[in-house]
Amino acid sequence: MSNNSADALFWQITGIEYTAAHLSAALSLAGTLLNLSLLRTVWRHSATLVLDSSIGLAIAVLSSFSALHGIAMASMNELWVASDVAGNNNVTGPLDSPATARSISCISYSILSCIFAANLWLASERLWTIKFNQRVPRKYIICLAAGAALFSFSFIASFAVQPGNGVRWTFLPFTNPCANDENGNCMTIASSISTIFYMIGLSGFALSAILVGVVYENGYFAIATIYERQVDCTDRNGRRKAAEHIQLHRGILIRCIVMSVGLVIFYAPTIILVFIDILRPEWFNNVSDMSWTWLISFSTIIPSLDPLWTAVLILIFQDDFKTAYLGDYWLVAMLVQVCCGMFGVLRELVKQRTRCNDDDKMEMTPSSV
Repeated sequence: MSNNSADALFWQITGIEYTAAHLSAALSLAGTLLNLSLLRTVWRHSATLVLDSSIGLAIAVLSSFSALHGIAMASMNELWVASDVAGNNNVTGPLDSPATARSISCISYSILSCIFAANLWLASERLWTIKFNQRVPRKYIICLAAGAALFSFSFIASFAVQPGNGVRWTFLPFTNPCANDENGNCMTIASSISTIFYMIGLSGFALSAILVGVVYENGYFAIATIYERQVDCTDRNGRRKAAEHIQLHRGILIRCIVMSVGLVIFYAPTIILVFIDILRPEWFNNVSDMSWTWLISFSTIIPSLDPLWTAVLILIFQDDFKTAYLGDYWLVAMLVQVCCGMFGVLRELVKQRTRCNDDDKMEMTPSSV
């Protein structure tokens, strides 16, 4: 390959990576702004949204950490672009300082650990409401907080004990500690103590996601048990109340599950890639430069959707939050009404068009003798 072709490919790859980083930052900030506006509503209506509802409190905490994580992801992406541009111009970038790189990585992982713990808390609140009609005991919430702190410490320790103080920024926002090899490349050694601490921290995310699934599974079987009691109930009013109770809990359970699905959709692909890159890096040896670029760009953009996903689903599925939010932001409420009206008109036009097509087909069909 000629030098001109190599330079053209380099700048093409660089442009794709920069675009992905900027897009990721923009999506993260959009989610942050929406979560912050939602938290403003929570603050103004805390008496009804949070103080009287344990699930509302868990949702508010989840929204808070989502806003912080959006800020962290946007900062990481923009700082990486700035450092890469500086490196291409042979000047010092903001992430060339080991202290800065390690600090922002540890902050990001600590916030993400809290997000996974908040999702597990939300799932537990739903289960306790269905089975016991009460809040999750405080001791379990303390255990969740301690677990988040433990896995956060694992990440902090992994960056603290790394001899070379290097940080790899391949799969943002999942940075990992590394050390320079004889060729000057910053590599992550699977057998090093820092990588072991790092893998323990990543395993915490997988464990949290599994526990969320287990808790929701128990919630499903709890609803099934209530349904069996309803079937066995001979009193008509009792059966009606049980049916309403089941329908209410089933709807809320489904909403909470959809909110927590983001843990798998937005983080599992990148976490899997990080594990492969550490344990089986040779699997990427035959990947072309362009394919590798698209792969890391995809893994950078996907996690940035989580803050936006969290805020949007809260407003869609939590009626009390949505009512209070639209009441605070009348312009948003007006836009929602306009969009719903336009959607209704469009749906009617489609129906009319479908009827016209059906009528035309009937007229063109010859009558039977």
